[in-house]
Amino acid sequence: MSIILPEHLPEVGLFIKSRAQSPEVWHEDAEVSPQMLEIAESIGELTGTWNPVEIYTGSPESIKREKEKFFDAFDQGQQYDPVFEYPIAQSMDMSEARSVLWDKLGEVRTVEPHSEKDRLFRVALYTKVRDDLATCDLVDGIKSEDEALIGHAIRTKYGQSDPVLIDYAEQAYRDLVSGSGEEAVDQSQLLLTPEQQKLLREARVDANGLKEIFEWVLNEYGMLRTEDNSAGFQVKISDFTTSIDVRDKSDDPMTVYIPTNQENSVAFALGIAAHEIEGHARQSMNGMTMFKLGGGRLKMDNEVLYEGLGMHEQDSVMRSLFGESSGITTPWYTLAVQVAS
Repeated sequence: MSIILPEHLPEVGLFIKSRAQSPEVWHEDAEVSPQMLEIAESIGELTGTWNPVEIYTGSPESIKREKEKFFDAFDQGQQYDPVFEYPIAQSMDMSEARSVLWDKLGEVRTVEPHSEKDRLFRVALYTKVRDDLATCDLVDGIKSEDEALIGHAIRTKYGQSDPVLIDYAEQAYRDLVSGSGEEAVDQSQLLLTPEQQKLLREARVDANGLKEIFEWVLNEYGMLRTEDNSAGFQVKISDFTTSIDVRDKSDDPMTVYIPTNQENSVAFALGIAAHEIEGHARQSMNGMTMFKLGGGRLKMDNEVLYEGLGMHEQDSVMRSLFGESSGITTPWYTLAVQVAS
């Protein structure tokens, strides 16, 4: 089927256009010393393709194989510990990069900041290098099957759960148990009629349709890669990704990947487009423009920050169009991370 675009449902187009044209929150270029910028550029050249998701995600073949073995063992009442293959990590040699990063860390320490912006950039750059050194530990830990080193790397990169966030999650759990956490939906306040909602929920799109939707949203924001906008994002259908994913740090950076066999409702597509484009892609572009280290190949790995914004944007769209919640206030993720750490 041909996908449903704003000309078919003006309410959807107006909603997304209003979000795309909201007042920009740009900062002036940071007053950073040339020496600091030179260090940052060299680090971007060195580590700009390191994507932790690619590093610590097992190959699709090993995931499929080990999943079958795990459930077969479960059906037989046996325990089975999956053994995944990590081809990206196995192909990386971190020894030279680690040495260069330690040298760059020393250079950052010796730079004397000349302004408050310079000082903030120095702190952020120092933290960025430490984050990249933790990625070196992560790769070496995976290659050597050293769980202690992997744990050290993960704790360095992502830290512990914020006590305030844990308190909030525990309160959200209590609200859910008591029933006070659910909000009634007022259909009269939604942008779509019940008939339009039903149409979008029932209409299906495959990977090509999803690609067209994502390219439309990127174009609305002026973030689609074109001949006139080489810094924008492109959209690719991939046999190697297992879920829709924005990757600004990769061998093929500034790309939205869609699995070849992906198929969803148009309603889901609108929500996930908000998550990936309004959340991840826009955050990366804004970060590069505002502070250079906030996006693209120089951004730090902080899944809590990135996924939190993505879920917020997805929830906003689904609530406004369909009166649905994506589960943004549910506490399960936070509590699971707390238990795991």
